[in-house]
Amino acid sequence: MKTPKSGNWDDDSFSANVSDATSRSWTSIAWVCVLACAVGALRIFYCMVLPVNTGDITRHLYTGLVVLKHGLATAGHPLVSAFPGAAGVAWAGLPYNYPIVTLTYFTTLAAIMPTIFFAKLSLTAVEAVNAFLVVRITGRRWLGLLYWAMPASVWWVSHEGQFEPLQAFFTLAAMTVFSSSPLWSGALLALAIQTKVTALFLVPLFVWRSWHRGKLMPWFGGLVLGIVPTFLAQTQYKAVKMGFFLGPAMSYNPYFWNPWNKLYWAWHPNWLIVWVQVATYGAIAALVATAYFTRKPIDYLAPFTFLAACKAAVQAQFWYLMLLPTFLVPLRNRRIRTIALVAIIALEPVSAVEMISGPFGYTVGGYYGDTTPYTKLSVP
Repeated sequence: MKTPKSGNWDDDSFSANVSDATSRSWTSIAWVCVLACAVGALRIFYCMVLPVNTGDITRHLYTGLVVLKHGLATAGHPLVSAFPGAAGVAWAGLPYNYPIVTLTYFTTLAAIMPTIFFAKLSLTAVEAVNAFLVVRITGRRWLGLLYWAMPASVWWVSHEGQFEPLQAFFTLAAMTVFSSSPLWSGALLALAIQTKVTALFLVPLFVWRSWHRGKLMPWFGGLVLGIVPTFLAQTQYKAVKMGFFLGPAMSYNPYFWNPWNKLYWAWHPNWLIVWVQVATYGAIAALVATAYFTRKPIDYLAPFTFLAACKAAVQAQFWYLMLLPTFLVPLRNRRIRTIALVAIIALEPVSAVEMISGPFGYTVGGYYGDTTPYTKLSVP
């Protein structure tokens, strides 16, 4: 079988022909730069204020500080067992229930500068890199800008400090190097899975495209090598169980498949439940229909599986939808891909509403006390 030419969206690679992105007029480039800088200024402003909806960022940083002081094994125990003063920190009564790559990232941040501002700024910088990778993969600067300006990302990352950009980075990087280095591509996807397990939904697409390009074995070899960090961590604590099988911390899911089951509603007004249910079921139906008519079902398997998992899960959060672009970027139909990326805004309306009208629904109130975004967190 003849190997397709690298970098062509008609083949089974991930990266578009970069010349498509570099042949635009200087006016278009200028507009993209101006808008990207405006979004960047808003993001930096959000980094300078305390989160209002979530308290997860302090848990990550305190866990990193505890690991630095007492060793990796402490990640297998509740945060309060090593730091009783963290009793008021979000989920401090549970062991650290994220994979080793996430723990390593926040431990590194804690070693450099354990402040809320720096943590959010670093995640914002990762999101800027992700936007650049979207341009590299799709060959469209405007899609990179769309990713950078996505309300879900602007609010939940730069304002609230959620770490989904880490998984997105490793996933997009795996796509970017797929043609030139399948070994590294497999290793990077393994790191994405060890950041947050939902990256696993992309494995069938990578396997299929690797097989079509005659590079399945090196790609799969990279995937196997890439999971070494988890097995090294397993020697210190139950990293596999804690990172992948610990289970949900609560029953909460605004996207739950049964909209009449109020157990998962929490604070949500009726309009919000109706909105997200119509949007998600509509998106799933559109993915199924498009897969049928384009005769390329493998392209749509990952976003379909991701949305289906979000609706079936006992626990899901609005910021999970930030990851959907990484499942849509590989679509080979450019028009459908663009429409799908724009439609993400409808699937997660909370961030846009909060950016326009201010926080609503559940807020953390006085959770942070006298802490400022620049206060250096510490453990005794």
